[in-house]
Amino acid sequence: MVKNILITRPKMDSDILSKELRSIGFIPTQSPVIEVNYLNPDLPKLNDFSYVIFSSKNGIRAYAQKFPDRNLGIFVVGEGSAEEAYKQG
Repeated sequence: MVKNILITRPKMDSDILSKELRSIGFIPTQSPVIEVNYLNPDLPKLNDFSYVIFSSKNGIRAYAQKFPDRNLGIFVVGEGSAEEAYKQG
């Protein structure tokens, strides 16, 4: 039985997933249906907060990009977000 899988995640995330799927015998095809664009919104003063909660890798990447000198505590939802948080420091 052929194990073809269509992956619709953004390119950055689908590359990692494709590699993992190939290693267990699947044939992945990447076709991203969304593209992540980081915005530059006016945010409240981060010093007014003790923590920030992230529910996605992309949110963590955007935060790390916008705030290279960050010192807030964070909470994350999911293992992938936790891995990305550690990766971003």
